[in-house]
Amino acid sequence: MTKPLHTAAPWGVDHFNEHCAFYSPTVEGDYFMRVEFSDDMPESEIAPNISLIGAAPDLLAALEELVERDRSEALSCGFTEDELSWLEEAQRAIANAKGIRT
Repeated sequence: MTKPLHTAAPWGVDHFNEHCAFYSPTVEGDYFMRVEFSDDMPESEIAPNISLIGAAPDLLAALEELVERDRSEALSCGFTEDELSWLEEAQRAIANAKGIRT
């Protein structure tokens, strides 16, 4: 696996009135990203959205590891490429997360 281009995990978050700010021990300074909440965003969606953004580096790393391991294991067990279509979807999601347009 190559070194990620995004800010390394773990990401922490501080909540403020109309925005949140993410920090990481790998980044100098206070915060590396600020997310402002839309005035029309339902209050019930704010915390789940923040959690999803904060988990992104760990989710990406886990998916990359799963794809790398499962393709070789599945092929050696006799699965066909057609039976591995979920891997293509996972690879598209990884590319999207890395900003690679396919």
